[in-house]
Amino acid sequence: MRGTLIITLLAALLVCFAAYAQEQGTEAEAEPEPEPTLEESLLDAVRDGETGDVKRLLTEGADVNVQTEMGMSALGWAAHHGQAEVVSALVEAGADLNAQNVPGMTVLMLAAGSGHEEIVAALIEAGADLNVTDNTNWTAVMRAAFNGHVEVARALVEAGADLNVVNIFGRTALKMAEVHEDAEVIAVLQEAGAR
Repeated sequence: MRGTLIITLLAALLVCFAAYAQEQGTEAEAEPEPEPTLEESLLDAVRDGETGDVKRLLTEGADVNVQTEMGMSALGWAAHHGQAEVVSALVEAGADLNAQNVPGMTVLMLAAGSGHEEIVAALIEAGADLNVTDNTNWTAVMRAAFNGHVEVARALVEAGADLNVVNIFGRTALKMAEVHEDAEVIAVLQEAGAR
């Protein structure tokens, strides 16, 4: 008799637990996903290269200077990934041209290091600071020289970039080009008086 009572109680508890679990699961399923914020949607649109969506979200009030968790601005993302139309839309909306990510890289450094000539030219024209340094004292022209982007280096030289900044490794843009034996970049820098 006692054994039957225990089994009945356990069965009742199991039924209650199953009903509770099902109710919790139903409630969780019924709760809709929270809507993304305008800023989250803007970052998604930038990542996807959707210029139309970027413009729409900006007109709806999204913060043009929104950053990822690593401090990468929307403009920095677009510049690094060569999205010229998105860069143009963000610049027109007043994005911070000199925003820096966690390692201190600016939008111009990201574009220069990736070799995006059109974007570098647009950022220079818009007034980006050519000589900001990152956390290791690199500049945009150093990034271009290190990666062998001769036309980007030329654009930065012609715009007046300081060629003799020394990074924490004791190297200038010219020394960066010499390490990689990039004759074209070396020639551009030497002609401009780099040391």
